[in-house]
Amino acid sequence: MSQTVVTAPAKIERAMEWLYRDELRGSRLLWRLEADRRLDPPWPYADCWFDPAGAVLVDFRGHPELGRADPPWLHAEATDSAALELLCGVRLPMACEVLCHAEHVPLMASLGSVERTGVLDVYLCAPGEIGEAALPYEPVRLTHRHRAQVAEADWRLDDFDRETDEEHGVRWAILRDGKIVCRLLVQRITRGFAELEDVFTRPHSRRRGYGAALVQQVVRRLHERGLAVTYSVHPSNEPSRRLAEAVGFSYAFTWERVKLVRG
Repeated sequence: MSQTVVTAPAKIERAMEWLYRDELRGSRLLWRLEADRRLDPPWPYADCWFDPAGAVLVDFRGHPELGRADPPWLHAEATDSAALELLCGVRLPMACEVLCHAEHVPLMASLGSVERTGVLDVYLCAPGEIGEAALPYEPVRLTHRHRAQVAEADWRLDDFDRETDEEHGVRWAILRDGKIVCRLLVQRITRGFAELEDVFTRPHSRRRGYGAALVQQVVRRLHERGLAVTYSVHPSNEPSRRLAEAVGFSYAFTWERVKLVRG
């Protein structure tokens, strides 16, 4: 069994301070770092390398969940390609999976053979940009009294007990006749951003405006608290992309996960 290595908090704090200078761009890694701040011990990673010129690389080996991946997972963020190339050239293991902005995939390919294993487009809706709700469907914040509806909707019931606050996630839904017809999950990811996840409308309830109404009303609540909202979607999911754009989200960036085998 591999030994857990506790990364020096000062390293992570310096990297986070840099990432927060462009909170949207760094939001995917910040989401991870903010969540793992609450672990005991915090940030149990193999290491974190930070170049003030504009790059950070985090090795998740040692993490209680992500650390079991084979090959190991790392996350790279950069505003300076040369700084990132130096970090990756020296620090990346011979085989690994790297999460990074799509613009840095060619850099990874220069280090060896790459296989794209995941991709998400990230959309943004800042305060004041959400459209008016087309239909007056009122969302319901789901609590333990809705456990039966969550189970009937086959929606990750095993996570429900911990998804009761902003740090771990809050579920919203539109109910009709006591059943969930449309749902989503909200998670606070950074100081100024929340993320929408699991936006889903039951097949027999689609094309009735449920999805747009739920997203608009939940996003408006987040905007009232000063939070911008992100929404991630696979490029091939056209219905989800159209929904995001129709209610006021705009494309921000794409991030990818690539499997790298160094030559």
